[in-house]
Amino acid sequence: MPQNQQIISIVPPEMDGQRLDQVERLLRGRPVVHGPVGGYGVNDEPGAHAGLRALGWLLRVQTSEDGRLSLIGNDGWYKRGGTKAPFDQQPLEVMGLVEACAEACMWTRSNYWLEQARRCLDWFLGRNDLNIPLYDFKTGGCCDGLQPDGPNRNQGAESTLAWLVSLLSLLKLIAARNLADNTNTEQGTTEGSCEDNIS
Repeated sequence: MPQNQQIISIVPPEMDGQRLDQVERLLRGRPVVHGPVGGYGVNDEPGAHAGLRALGWLLRVQTSEDGRLSLIGNDGWYKRGGTKAPFDQQPLEVMGLVEACAEACMWTRSNYWLEQARRCLDWFLGRNDLNIPLYDFKTGGCCDGLQPDGPNRNQGAESTLAWLVSLLSLLKLIAARNLADNTNTEQGTTEGSCEDNIS
């Protein structure tokens, strides 16, 4: 079974978008809110567009020539005019990117951001600079980072939660997109692409 199918198979089929939201909030230490939660209305459209451009830039500088996520390492970072540090890469950074892409997708309704969120999640599954999975299918844990000589085999709570929040964010996004697609199909409407917001 391909890894992506294994990931989807760990989520019970009866778990809907509302339940995913509750699990995600519990993992983040946020209270579970029953009923509708927030919206994606943005009052500051210029600010939102600037955020999309910044996210687009961040993804571009962290994408390898072959299209995989290649994070800025914390052993030197990426100073203006300098060279991007290739290691150590941290799961927490990937979680932030997955969540940002999910929010961008919900706001723009563009599948571009859904694909970027998937590409970021693939970092955990081995589509990274060393082609080594950090998520451990046997233990359910996640390695603590990607170092030049391989993954940090410690599977701490922060990294495992970063994996789980990333996975839930993507599953929640997919559920929301499927619901929107079904609603649009029933209403006879289509969604436009907002990829021009990232240039």
